[in-house]
Amino acid sequence: MNPKIQNPYLNALIPIGGVVLLGIFTSILTWGLAAFDVIEMPVFWISLIISGFFCLIWLIILFLGARKVKKIRRFLASDRPLIRWTYSTVEWKRIKELDWNEQRQDWKLQWGCMGLLIAAAGGLTGAMLGLGEGFGLILVNILLGLLVGAAIGLLLGAVVAGGNHLDSWLAYRRKEPAQVALGSGEIYTGFDYFHEDGKLRFIKDYELNSGKENTLTVTLIFPPRPRTPNEETWIIPVPDHLVEHIDRIIPELRKSPIND
Repeated sequence: MNPKIQNPYLNALIPIGGVVLLGIFTSILTWGLAAFDVIEMPVFWISLIISGFFCLIWLIILFLGARKVKKIRRFLASDRPLIRWTYSTVEWKRIKELDWNEQRQDWKLQWGCMGLLIAAAGGLTGAMLGLGEGFGLILVNILLGLLVGAAIGLLLGAVVAGGNHLDSWLAYRRKEPAQVALGSGEIYTGFDYFHEDGKLRFIKDYELNSGKENTLTVTLIFPPRPRTPNEETWIIPVPDHLVEHIDRIIPELRKSPIND
């Protein structure tokens, strides 16, 4: 029986969804203010365009995730997995506790970093607007830019960081133990799926580490991506009774994949 498969991009859908809701609220607010001549109508159109842009991104991610879910279902229903397992209740509880302890405080760093970055951008914008207006006015513009940027950054940071924290919390609250399946050039971890194509996407290596916590470290190579390393490491917890079995089949896992 196959497990319930969640969208692999849920960790992006939740925070971006928060930004979309914030954008919709901002669009409604600016429309109301424009209707009463408090602000100019172009401000509303700008907010609407920005909201529409993030909404489009959210829909694209949702579509890509749904397409990947179909690939996962085909993989699990095929004979391609060389090994698969479902964690026991005890194992699953320990895995969730470890992940939660590592990620539960990350939102504070994300929130603070976004606030500082946008505050700096606001200060720089204020300085540029004040050029040629005198040193005193430049300082005033920088201060205003910092304050406005910090306010916007803290608000956006709260939405994004809160969304990421919610995603971690939902993963921690997930009761159904994850299922893992490994095939030649294919991996399903219970949360994400990778299928190499032998050209731009491929598995660089497997490393089995046994000890207090048994793990299978898989190094993945992705096509070149802007501002993102093309190499990722997935660490998969391995139950004690499967360590020797996985060690034996690693040579099979390293063989060329069967392309869809």
